[in-house]
Amino acid sequence: MLETHGIPAGLTVSLHRARIRLGMEDEATRWMQMLNDRHREAVATLDRERMAIEIVFRSSEPTGDHLTWITARGPGEDVGTSRHALDIDHLDYDRRVRLPGWTIGEVQLLLLPEPVLRAVTDWAGVPEGT
Repeated sequence: MLETHGIPAGLTVSLHRARIRLGMEDEATRWMQMLNDRHREAVATLDRERMAIEIVFRSSEPTGDHLTWITARGPGEDVGTSRHALDIDHLDYDRRVRLPGWTIGEVQLLLLPEPVLRAVTDWAGVPEGT
């Protein structure tokens, strides 16, 4: 596999960070609780996206609360094209709670032991040797 920063070609690793709208902190809590309450349903939506890893963090800072997504995915469909009820609810919360735009981190390094890397790339549908 051709790699950049340890990332096999065809695998997209990203960090996206966005600020929660002022006054929407409780709604952000409900959003994340909805995703946790519907965990099985949320995991079931990952296949069509070829999303191998999705992690959401929340941080409180002097400028306000932020949500940060870390993902690793292959060439799948975008969440915005989904007809899954959970994705529709998720995007509705996103429009209400998160300020538009993202701060995007630039990947510097990915370290995964070979069995984990193989599992991630297999799930993400990343062809070997690309």
